[in-house]
Amino acid sequence: MEYYFSKSKLGFYISELKDLYESANSWPDDAVQITEWDYLKYKSSPPPGKKLSGNSNGLPFWTVSDKPTKDQIDSQVKSKIQNTLSLIKPLEFARDLGDITEQELEDLKNLQKYVVLLNRVKLQEGYPEKIEWPELVKT
Repeated sequence: MEYYFSKSKLGFYISELKDLYESANSWPDDAVQITEWDYLKYKSSPPPGKKLSGNSNGLPFWTVSDKPTKDQIDSQVKSKIQNTLSLIKPLEFARDLGDITEQELEDLKNLQKYVVLLNRVKLQEGYPEKIEWPELVKT
């Protein structure tokens, strides 16, 4: 059995089905023969942070993914929360001491809402492929 890869389709094809593909006009013009090892390697799920691509010779290879991995997104969420918490703490001190201005109190509430929304990013439909990042409301 022979294996083929199409860079334009980012798809794999086997020689035994070539007649079926051709009768359906779906055998890619850029199909190049690859080894069974490459077929098995690249037909599987990509390593974290990678995606399937084709090189200048049309052969498959892993390239850096444009989309962040779930771990990278989780790290971004954690970092944003930590940064926001560092802004919240001084405002909480001012509030606890009874020395907070109206503007600071409004800022505190907005920052706290932002942290709550960040914490809910993982609950969004389509996570982690699709994310709507919350906006920090500035007053």
